[in-house]
Amino acid sequence: MGDRRARRRRRRRRRRRRRRRRRRRRRRKERRRKERRRKERRRRRRRRRRTTTRRKRRRRRRRRMMMMMI
Repeated sequence: MGDRRARRRRRRRRRRRRRRRRRRRRRRKERRRKERRRKERRRRRRRRRRTTTRRKRRRRRRRRMMMMMI
């Protein structure tokens, strides 16, 4: 009787693994969609970073010129 119970438990574990595999496939599709969105956001962020760095450089130049005049 002990052997039969052990076999039944093993079969149940296999069924659970199959269900997990199906869920993983769905998650992969969602991850691909998120990666595409991240690429689009990165492009937009790069443009914003360029504008902010230019503004900071201009401010630094003005401060240096003011210090030289004093």
